Amino acid sequence: MQGGGKYSGEKALIASSNHDQRIINLSHALSTANGVCGQVVATVYDMVTEIYHELLFSALQASLFADTQEMIDGSLAAASGTALDKIERVSDRLRDGDPESVSQALTTCRRLIDSCADYVFPPREEPYAIGAEATLRVGPQQVLNRLQAHTHACGTSKSRRDRLRRTLADLYERCSAGTHAEVTIGEARFVFLQTYIALGEILTLSPSQDGES
Repeated sequence: MQGGGKYSGEKALIASSNHDQRIINLSHALSTANGVCGQVVATVYDMVTEIYHELLFSALQASLFADTQEMIDGSLAAASGTALDKIERVSDRLRDGDPESVSQALTTCRRLIDSCADYVFPPREEPYAIGAEATLRVGPQQVLNRLQAHTHACGTSKSRRDRLRRTLADLYERCSAGTHAEVTIGEARFVFLQTYIALGEILTLSPSQDGES
């Protein structure tokens, strides 16, 4: 279209030039609009893709958590008839949020660890040998030793046993820390959740597992 049209008279050159300039301006505007449309389409596509994957992950995550909760709750119910009641009390106390409730909730977590240890590995007078690694006292007061002995007896790999041992030792110490005055409600909730997950993992171990013992 550039250079098109028929012009005559003394201003024909100006009219032709103006015509060409309008074509150029419109071409630039169209190019800009096409670029903007492309960016909008790309942005919308990225947003839709991100939302899709978020929803997909959310569904998978919810399914994973639900399956894990069902498995852990079943194990805790078998370990102690009052275990799930204790968890409900912990939840109620953490919702209260006052310092005394936090203290009581952490004490309940510690007692939950004790009851699980009694269930999976009752106290014994004779020590328990973990291969050439160590010999553990497994009496009534050696709660963490008995949990460690249980993981060994299940044939759990050493790396996994060490991780569980460190996790439970830290949690038990935190749950037993004085009046818990320095524990915030936020930390107490995470301590409770980590205790719940760690005990669930231990309770779902079985002697038939393969691993480096």
